[in-house]
Amino acid sequence: MDPLSQAVFGATAAQAMASKFKHRHYWSILTVGALGGLVPDLDVLITSTSDSLLQIEYHRHFTHSLFFVPFIGAFVSCLLFPVFKKSLSFKEVYLYSTIGALTHGFLDACTSYGTHLFWPLSLSRESWSIISIVDPLFTLPLIVLSLLVAIKRSYKFAHIGLIWICIYLGFGAFQHYRAKDFYVNYLAKEVENKKVISVMVKPTIANLWVWRGISVYDDYYRVDGLRLGVSNSNEVYTGRNVEKFTAKGPWEDYKSSSQVLKDLKRFKFFSEGLIYNLPERPEIVGDLRYSLLPHSIEPLWVVELDPGQKMNEGLEFYHTRNVTKNKKDLFIKMLFGKTISQEDLDNL
Repeated sequence: MDPLSQAVFGATAAQAMASKFKHRHYWSILTVGALGGLVPDLDVLITSTSDSLLQIEYHRHFTHSLFFVPFIGAFVSCLLFPVFKKSLSFKEVYLYSTIGALTHGFLDACTSYGTHLFWPLSLSRESWSIISIVDPLFTLPLIVLSLLVAIKRSYKFAHIGLIWICIYLGFGAFQHYRAKDFYVNYLAKEVENKKVISVMVKPTIANLWVWRGISVYDDYYRVDGLRLGVSNSNEVYTGRNVEKFTAKGPWEDYKSSSQVLKDLKRFKFFSEGLIYNLPERPEIVGDLRYSLLPHSIEPLWVVELDPGQKMNEGLEFYHTRNVTKNKKDLFIKMLFGKTISQEDLDNL
């Protein structure tokens, strides 16, 4: 999730642990736990000017593994102990920073980005899709409660914070179940004579009510937006189909041993296999998991093959965030359940 959420989750967990030992250095514990919760994201510093895919390959990688947590705690302790030695022992700094680091990979796995939570035992990317990568409704109460621990000098607010975390993530899991069940039933009624290979749903930014639905067929993907009502008043915002990636056109001359196709394989792994040629520009391959609007096939992340690219040259990876007022307005309408015509959905 975003750094603020990671920091406050780490601080809350450290404060809850401190309540068992009745430690009274409230601000120190808050700070150490928060920094422990932040440090795993230093993997964003793993970059290369000659390999644009390196950062996404190693973000949420070994630094987010549960097995790497003790090393994160040791690293943070060595940095922070000289600062906090008057209020906390080295053992205490290590404990609270390690608790903070422990929360990081777990929280990231709750999103849909993908986290190497069990590396090196497993190379799979855990993505449980029960909360968005940014969700103020989750984060803001934790900020208030974490600060109240230090201001009021009472750990009961940390316990309330942990209860809030369980409630919100539990609600996210419930909404994920509702969204998937609704989408599967919708597809069974609306898509005749087409065998669905798999179905996935992902929460959209900052909420648990509007979801992105992706269904996989033999040779294409289908994308739809979903809005969950309070009871059964659910809605589908019809998207469109898009063909799966095919190594034709600008891609067909590249050998499997070329750096181009090796990079494409890396991008496919990052994208959970959901890659496709942009219909209007087949030299660009997109990650279907994310878009600014839940029913859109316009990707946030792409790789591009430059004309005449050599076999030993890597692909260019970049972000595409074409945020317009129309897109913002349409998403807000979805969020608040406003009436939306099919023309509005098609005219982005």
